[in-house]
Amino acid sequence: LSAQKLACGSDRGVVDRAIAGTAAPKPLTTTGAYRDAMRPLPEAEQTLAYLDLGALYQRFDTFVRPILQMTSALAPGVNNTIDAGKLPPAEVVARHLTPCALVRRYVHGGYRTESIGSVTFGQAIGLPVAAFFAAQHLRDFSSRPTGATPVPPPASLSPVPAPGATVARTP
Repeated sequence: LSAQKLACGSDRGVVDRAIAGTAAPKPLTTTGAYRDAMRPLPEAEQTLAYLDLGALYQRFDTFVRPILQMTSALAPGVNNTIDAGKLPPAEVVARHLTPCALVRRYVHGGYRTESIGSVTFGQAIGLPVAAFFAAQHLRDFSSRPTGATPVPPPASLSPVPAPGATVARTP
């Protein structure tokens, strides 16, 4: 037990090596990707946001690809929609996704927001949100029964005879 870590083990030597072997995390500002993304932008005053889209996609791919493979093995009908074997390697996609950064500052009585990257920060946030809502809509749409279903008329409406028609009444 130290001021920042808790390590448990069956051997004190293993625990001491585990605590001593972990290096302090490297600050984000010292990474090359962060410096390269922030270089063309002015100094942030109100807001600063940074997303390393390449690293984010690689982690997403590492998580989703095995799920797709297991799903296609357990539910063969999925292969009609998604062919997991045709997905490009994560490194190929991540190579085209540069980090995006957003800076907001107050300039001449108003706020100026600047974003840089292979996609803007708004697109990077908006696309997953739009995809989520589209998936929800498609799920709701696909769960509806197909074909026309008769709709009963409201109870307040009753047939009205045409003018001049005779109405037969039964006792």
